[in-house]
Amino acid sequence: LQYKPSRTAWNQRRFFAAVISRDKLRSGFWELPYNMLPGSAGAPGEPGLAIDAIDTAHLFNAPQSVEEDEDAALANRMLYGSAYWASQAANTVAMPWLPFFSNCEGFDNHILLWDLFENPHKHRDGCKILGYDEIKTVNSLGGIDPATLEVRQTPVADECEFVTKCHFEETLTEGAYKSFLWWAIPEEQAELFWLTREAIDYETYAKQDETFRTWEGTDRLIKVKYEAVGRAGKRIPRRVMFDVRYYQETQDEKKIVSADMVLNKFDDNVTDSHYYLLLKFQALPWEELMNRFQLPLPIYALLFCVIGTGAVFFTWIGWAVVRLTTRKAQAPPFRFRESYIFMLWWPAQGVIVATLPVIVMTG
Repeated sequence: LQYKPSRTAWNQRRFFAAVISRDKLRSGFWELPYNMLPGSAGAPGEPGLAIDAIDTAHLFNAPQSVEEDEDAALANRMLYGSAYWASQAANTVAMPWLPFFSNCEGFDNHILLWDLFENPHKHRDGCKILGYDEIKTVNSLGGIDPATLEVRQTPVADECEFVTKCHFEETLTEGAYKSFLWWAIPEEQAELFWLTREAIDYETYAKQDETFRTWEGTDRLIKVKYEAVGRAGKRIPRRVMFDVRYYQETQDEKKIVSADMVLNKFDDNVTDSHYYLLLKFQALPWEELMNRFQLPLPIYALLFCVIGTGAVFFTWIGWAVVRLTTRKAQAPPFRFRESYIFMLWWPAQGVIVATLPVIVMTG
């Protein structure tokens, strides 16, 4: 039975994609993922099977490591990142699955993003996938629905949190690579790749570098923040978390807001090829959406005015208290205009002055 994406964007064949780039991987100084697009950089597989999927969760697929496959192992057939980028005019590669996690139970070599978000073939323990009528969004106006005056600060939406056992298909022996594999990057924090903010259609995906190189540096791509916690000189992580937070903008549409990839529990045991991957995704509440500037621009303009007006109001209250409790022949007048200028006009000027150069530079 073949499955297709249909819930990431409701009743549409659209899906989130991951994007790696020459610049993010430092022209091969950080190594390519071993689950590249089929036929790319020596990766096995049929290119036509990039989007649709079948249920392989019940099948065992041994890691394509040197110990298992010898000369046919991925470590012996994959191009090194430096050679791949040197041979490519492209600056980016998009894939519909999470890169780097190349052998995980229940997913085989590809953790398809739409499969992760949709659970199409069976329910996964730790996941709550709702029907269309069960999904409830939060209104951008403070979480208050102006039609019903219902207050909902937290959305009712799909979420997942579960652990799967994975295997490294790279050679674990120290010194086997001149470049750094994803789990051995020496930096504690980095930006490893991107996820598309919105679900895309196949036509957009198929254009590959023609499209995605123009999206670099824009809010169409969400940075995946990589963090290695407690490495302490050791190389191999045994616990990895991949956490996606999204905005349930409408019942039909999700938008990714953030993605974090955290590695911990390190050791140097090269005889043990397994690690545990915690996969999480969850819709953000109104307060988090506000703090991350995901709400419509008029909401922030309204909040700015309300805060400024409130500041002036409390200034007036303070003046009134002093006026009523102080006996003087000549009571100081309330300087409303000066309070307004201080609380509203000067900050507005600052915002305008700071924003104009950005507008001019970005066209």
